[in-house]
Amino acid sequence: MLLAFAVWVGSGFASKLYLAYRLNAEVKQLQRDNQGISDANRGYAEQLRGLSDPAGEEEVLRQHNYSQPGETVYVIVRPSPSPSPSPHR
Repeated sequence: MLLAFAVWVGSGFASKLYLAYRLNAEVKQLQRDNQGISDANRGYAEQLRGLSDPAGEEEVLRQHNYSQPGETVYVIVRPSPSPSPSPHR
């Protein structure tokens, strides 16, 4: 009887240890996720600061192919390759 009680207590203790291990691993993963989100937020805040500057706003607009009124825009394209002649059968 005493042995059964000891096994029961031991198994309960082992399951609690395993649960604590799993929860600790989950906490560490969530902390890594939070750090990644925090880094992304810092990047977004930096982008927003750049956009609040008129020069930063112009840079973003130019990256999206906008031009100022009166500017001449030149679009340079590569010529498409000539189609190779199909072999006659």
